[in-house]
Amino acid sequence: MRRNYLKFGDKADNGATIIEGIDKVNYGGVYLTYLYAKVRCPVCNTIGTIVPSGPRRPGKWMGREPALHHDLCACECDPKPHLISSQSGMFMSFEAQELAAMGFSPTGTPLPKSLLPAGLPEQDLAESTDNNPASGPSGQPATDCSYLDGSKSRIDAPPAFYVSKNAVTLSSGRPVQADFPAGGKAAATQYDAKIDGKQIPIFVPTRPPADGLPMIGERQLAKALEKLPQQNLENIGQVTTNSSPNPEDAIWQRDYGQADFSSAATASLKQGVAFYPWAAWKGQGEIPQRYIDSTMFHETGHQVSEALWKDPAMKQRFEDAIASDGKAPSQYARRNANEDFAESGNMYWSSKGTPCEAEGRKRYPARFAYFDSVSK
Repeated sequence: MRRNYLKFGDKADNGATIIEGIDKVNYGGVYLTYLYAKVRCPVCNTIGTIVPSGPRRPGKWMGREPALHHDLCACECDPKPHLISSQSGMFMSFEAQELAAMGFSPTGTPLPKSLLPAGLPEQDLAESTDNNPASGPSGQPATDCSYLDGSKSRIDAPPAFYVSKNAVTLSSGRPVQADFPAGGKAAATQYDAKIDGKQIPIFVPTRPPADGLPMIGERQLAKALEKLPQQNLENIGQVTTNSSPNPEDAIWQRDYGQADFSSAATASLKQGVAFYPWAAWKGQGEIPQRYIDSTMFHETGHQVSEALWKDPAMKQRFEDAIASDGKAPSQYARRNANEDFAESGNMYWSSKGTPCEAEGRKRYPARFAYFDSVSK
């Protein structure tokens, strides 16, 4: 799920209006706002303040903690009205596992106390200033670079960092029999994505996933292909979106010691890129493009490393970079060198040319130097 940041002038569901913002931190020319900023309520005719409600991560802009969509207006109204964000370009996003650890369901509602993990308080709102903001242009909000600080489960850059680099055209679909990594031969629709003279087939199964799980469609996959750097495009033979889970999940559950592990996607030079149903998004409608982009960067990174590491010296160089940096860019990167390469490639390419590139180079100089040397 995601929670959009609130701005000066945003309203509550009863018509109350936010009348304070954070100086020098704006979006679309309007100041973003913060917890305990003033709100004018026309219903009870009082001045209230914004109080927190729901999941959030600690962090401050200009010394103030930002307010989020569905925070509350603490005025004299009962029940307290919820504040509604008018913008959707800047937000705080959460994975289902992260929400569960914080005591919330995948939709952001508090879990019953009986379902809270042992020892977990109902909500932890401890403040922190270690949110790694990068300086933005004058008059613009600082960019949150905490996605690459190593504490997150995986690299998911801000949506605006995944920018279109390639012109992609998508053909109309035609019925075929396709060989899916999950399930084998099955009826499917084939779409052809054409990128700079290269044609990449996308296979979508006719049978939808069981239990109402969302399946990534051909248009979202084509959008993700638009954003890949050249070397990631070179190795893609095909893309499949599967209606069944990865049959090798049991192996990873054993190897990772994680009973509920499920693959979002897998990739190899032989197989191509395969996406699977995402249980975390059940009942949430369409999966946000940001996570599809991020996963496409990660999986095609596996293909890049497979091609590069045919020369053992190239793998050794990357392992030396890991040792030199001394820390991993995400929890998933800690599993092994293959996952580290895919996560580091996602970090490198998503931050390239953004305010977070300098933060990444400062934290992981050896990895950035490695990718500088192999990039085209």
